[in-house]
Amino acid sequence: MPDWLPWAVNFTACLATGILLRVHLVDERVKEIKRELDELAERERKERGDE
Repeated sequence: MPDWLPWAVNFTACLATGILLRVHLVDERVKEIKRELDELAERERKERGDE
């Protein structure tokens, strides 16, 4: 086994973990923004219904 192989495997695993974490955080933020937009749309519908 080459000397660099364990380092390369570890580096690749860390990189993949970082990418997955970033994707997860972006996904959570997208869900949060969608919830806020839904709440805003609901408030707007209620205001228009009251008029």
